[in-house]
Amino acid sequence: MGLDFCYKCNATLVDGRRVMRARVRAEGRLLNDPRRTFEALLNRTIRQKPVSPSASHIERRADLVCFVTNLAQFLRFGAVTVHSSILFMDTVLSAFTANEKQERLIAFVCVTMAAKLNERCDPPSLEEAEAFFEREFSREHFRHCEELVAQTIGFGLNVVTSLHFVEFFLSVGAVSEEAVPRGQLVQPIATEFEQLCLKLVDLTLPIFQLHKFSALEVALSVIEIAKEKARLVEERPGPLELLTKVSKQDLAQCIEVLNSSLDLSLLQESFTDFPDAIDDALTKEERLTSRSSLYTQTGF
Repeated sequence: MGLDFCYKCNATLVDGRRVMRARVRAEGRLLNDPRRTFEALLNRTIRQKPVSPSASHIERRADLVCFVTNLAQFLRFGAVTVHSSILFMDTVLSAFTANEKQERLIAFVCVTMAAKLNERCDPPSLEEAEAFFEREFSREHFRHCEELVAQTIGFGLNVVTSLHFVEFFLSVGAVSEEAVPRGQLVQPIATEFEQLCLKLVDLTLPIFQLHKFSALEVALSVIEIAKEKARLVEERPGPLELLTKVSKQDLAQCIEVLNSSLDLSLLQESFTDFPDAIDDALTKEERLTSRSSLYTQTGF
């Protein structure tokens, strides 16, 4: 039996994750037929356009990811919007070459388009967008950019990212109860494991090398790393391997990239320390990729 990792919605959860979870449940398949839901998610990823960032985009990508993350935080948008925005941005900038200012415009528009699908609150208006860029771009520029983004991603705004897979796997049970060390309570371990997985998948965003792996591979690799850090050991194939037919051996290359790229040096040995330690690691990652703060330049 899988651990009860169903997300408990409360006031502290971001809207993006609440909306995403509500949408999946609304399809009527999440708890009743996990395999059907998994196949639907997988089929949607197959229809998404491949991403192959150009050299110029890779050079500035870390700053753009930080820009998107800070913008979404300032506007109180959720993690699903952030992950979807960055996938939109990478897809567009894989197809077109843009200068630094144009890349920021594209990134901004990607956030607003993702927010229209994932958020309950309205994205910035055209007037607010103009003010944000200090009138450098006109309303016509924003409309044209929206058309460009929509056409490039094939009007498929309802994309699937590694975060979607992680959330789904946590919902249906990511590990078996047998993996929990003896003498430890299941529910506290489950809650902290969930937080760890969600923080880790957020930390994957700046790692451009992950584009050679599928969203499914990244999500499963994140969960494998979290299991290792949490000392959750499964002696036989766990629920996710049975569901996805993907073993840990199949993920070896992706796990290697993650282990070499993620800065987890601040994580403590004690599993009970993980939530605070992950927050510290995320802060360090943001410091490494950020050269300027969005909050000093917004016009909202």
